[in-house]
Amino acid sequence: MREDEHHRPETVTLGRNRLRVENTEDQWEIDEEWWRIRPTSRAYYDVLLEDGQTLTIFRDAVSGKWYQQRYE
Repeated sequence: MREDEHHRPETVTLGRNRLRVENTEDQWEIDEEWWRIRPTSRAYYDVLLEDGQTLTIFRDAVSGKWYQQRYE
């Protein structure tokens, strides 16, 4: 994952492939359980990748790490 200076996604790595984010289709944030030792603070992005895939990814504001949201 590579992000810009505002922590928005620029590229996503899937397996051995690094794919450019063509468009952000939607963006939202959640801030929950702020009173806990480890609160939940995330920025979510629905992104369109250069190969046509769409993904939901999020950045954990506490750790600074990126994750792919999986739906099953």
